[in-house]
Amino acid sequence: MASMVLYEPYIIHVYDQNVIRDTTAVLTCYIPSHVTNYVYVSSWVIDDNYTISSQNKISRNKYILFPEGSLHIHRVTSEDGQQSFRCFTKNRLTGETKGSYNTAHLVVLEPNEGISPTITDSKPQVTANVGETAVLPCAGQGQPPPTYSWFHVKNSEWVLMTSQSRVQQVEGTLLLEGVQVEDEGQYHCVTNNSQGKSVVETMLTVIAPLKASVEPHSLVMLTGGIATLTCVVSGHPVDSIVWMKNFRSVIFDGRIHFRSRNVLHIRAVTRADQGMYQCFVYSHGNNVQAAAQLIVGDVPPELHNGFAETTLDAGASLSLQCIVSGHPLPEVTWLIDKLPLPEGRHFHTGKIENENGKLIAFLNISRIHTRDGGFYECVASNGIGLVSHVAKVNVYGPPYVRPMKNVTVVEGERLILQCPVAGYPIKHIVWERGSLQLPINHRQQVFQNGSLIIREVKRDSDQGQYRCNAISEDGASDHQDVTVKVTSMLIVNLDNLAPPHP
Repeated sequence: MASMVLYEPYIIHVYDQNVIRDTTAVLTCYIPSHVTNYVYVSSWVIDDNYTISSQNKISRNKYILFPEGSLHIHRVTSEDGQQSFRCFTKNRLTGETKGSYNTAHLVVLEPNEGISPTITDSKPQVTANVGETAVLPCAGQGQPPPTYSWFHVKNSEWVLMTSQSRVQQVEGTLLLEGVQVEDEGQYHCVTNNSQGKSVVETMLTVIAPLKASVEPHSLVMLTGGIATLTCVVSGHPVDSIVWMKNFRSVIFDGRIHFRSRNVLHIRAVTRADQGMYQCFVYSHGNNVQAAAQLIVGDVPPELHNGFAETTLDAGASLSLQCIVSGHPLPEVTWLIDKLPLPEGRHFHTGKIENENGKLIAFLNISRIHTRDGGFYECVASNGIGLVSHVAKVNVYGPPYVRPMKNVTVVEGERLILQCPVAGYPIKHIVWERGSLQLPINHRQQVFQNGSLIIREVKRDSDQGQYRCNAISEDGASDHQDVTVKVTSMLIVNLDNLAPPHP
């Protein structure tokens, strides 16, 4: 459904300003309040032929256009009073550019008597991102024209800013380059002339990108233990930290409480405490999140002993063994070349629990066939985690390639095809597509163990049928085909999973 932009008519105005010669004039572009969310000042034009754009970098210039749209004109002369000024705005929604209904002029005054300084433009609050240039405006009137000094208040002490290497001052405007978090704080602009002085305060807020992580990322405990999760936060400022469990608010009681706002403490852990814990960090309308998993009463599988690569004659017997542990005790399945064991009475699997609580899983083959060769794998899983062990079993005999299941891969991802070859010894494993032997481009790579890797899969060029051909030293061979389908990725919007701002 196409989006629709509702047009609201508006008129922009500018007004004449009185200014004492040799001081700074401030012109303001007045935009109606009902459109200020999406209409901004893009430029000022002088006498319809000289443009001051928001894209111009601030420099030691006669003019400065500030982000909110005001224009400073430094060291005003009588010639400036003969010029006309018009502001132009841009609509973020429609792209429309509109000029002010009228033009403004400077009325240049030359008082005959002294006038104490008056500050005509400043900002009580300025916000800048780390690494950017913070711009603190200050403009004043007075006779004689006032001078400007900037001070940073640190520990109740006023520190003169001109002594800092990263500081520039354009008339009354302070430019603080490469701003850092430690630059945040209170700044004073002081204007002076022989008639007196005036002081104005600006609070600088420095924003550093938020990052968050929860430590530990995964915590496995027995019932009755003590769990402590810490939300490690970097960035500035941090307005609030909210803890949730499975995207629902954490219910605090005498057993679950904060040690500090970023440390969650759970005493006498129960199975009900198990789940995903998220910390949401908020700052100036932005937020980041991190998560950790608390697993209670269960231990993921651990492999204590496996089996080594072996080579044997057809008809021999073979016994493979894996020793694992975990809570609950894992289930063990056996695979050959990532496929279930073929049906046959000569395959026997079983398990025994020993006195130490470990599980001994075994696979016995009474009379092994050449076709039984390949990569054998024991996989132990208990619902909490998974561990596996794999090694090659070589059986002397001619090549045999097991049938392969068709493969679906997401476009742009990496595809790995393993050729399930039995027989020993094997001289070559060759991948082909059509009449061409792979690789045929830089994205393809074929390994001696029968693996084919295709990086950054493309639907037009990589979808189709592939053939794996295994060849022995005496020239015997066998092959199988596999079809590769390339599909587009399904994108799911998870924005609605985030909790509301506190």
